[in-house]
Amino acid sequence: MRLIIEPNFDGVVRRTAEDLAAKIAAFVPTPGKPLFVIAIPAGPTGGGVFKHLASMHKAGSLSLQHCATFCMDEYVGMPRDHMHSQHTFMWTHFYSQVDLKREHCHSLDGNAEDLTAECDRFEAAVAKLGGLDYIFFSTGECCRMSS
Repeated sequence: MRLIIEPNFDGVVRRTAEDLAAKIAAFVPTPGKPLFVIAIPAGPTGGGVFKHLASMHKAGSLSLQHCATFCMDEYVGMPRDHMHSQHTFMWTHFYSQVDLKREHCHSLDGNAEDLTAECDRFEAAVAKLGGLDYIFFSTGECCRMSS
């Protein structure tokens, strides 16, 4: 993992968004690996990164049509449409502003009857897509996972 230190929060989210956008642009879909798979964190860093990515998409310099996302966090017992749920946050602040296909946006169901089974379902969906390609953490750290 490469560590990049930025002097402030804006620099962290800008650099993270630029790094992720470069990885997405370099991705070449194949029949065996049709989607670039991104793990999405909760927290302020994610919100800043999503804002930058949405701006890039709006400017025409970024497409996420060959991406899939997996939100790593959700509150147990909170309705999906609650304003503080990760699911609603992502649809309000990111997914609705970019060209990700709805079926490629994955989140945990915090209201599932069996939370263990829900986690198993989520992990199986990641595995079906060949694992994660990119993870960034809410502290702004980034790493590229190799397949």
